[in-house]
Amino acid sequence: MPHAQPWLLCLGFRLEADGKCLAYSGDARLCAGIERLSKNADLLIHWCYRSEGQTISPQLDARSPTPSLIAQMSACVGVKRLLSTHIRVQMDEPAARAAALGALQDHFPREAGIAEDLDQITL
Repeated sequence: MPHAQPWLLCLGFRLEADGKCLAYSGDARLCAGIERLSKNADLLIHWCYRSEGQTISPQLDARSPTPSLIAQMSACVGVKRLLSTHIRVQMDEPAARAAALGALQDHFPREAGIAEDLDQITL
């Protein structure tokens, strides 16, 4: 999946078993490949490196979607449940975390949340 070429490549994957599907974005930016990988997934785990309105650098901003962009794409491709991961330390602050969660939930009509270390997730 595209991330920060030519310096960094990343992998996304889709696992299907027993009628369930897990999609994982790696550190991929939003693109047609992520849309195909995520289509109708029971769960999508997608990295979320940047807060709403946050500017890091022009190059990184173009490659790192915000919570609302991730949620909008997920809703469009039929994802059933959405978790964001790869939250940066400044997003651990309670107000920033609440804002990220709110943006996910505002733009995704189903269950959306932020993955935590050691979470156990059942499909």
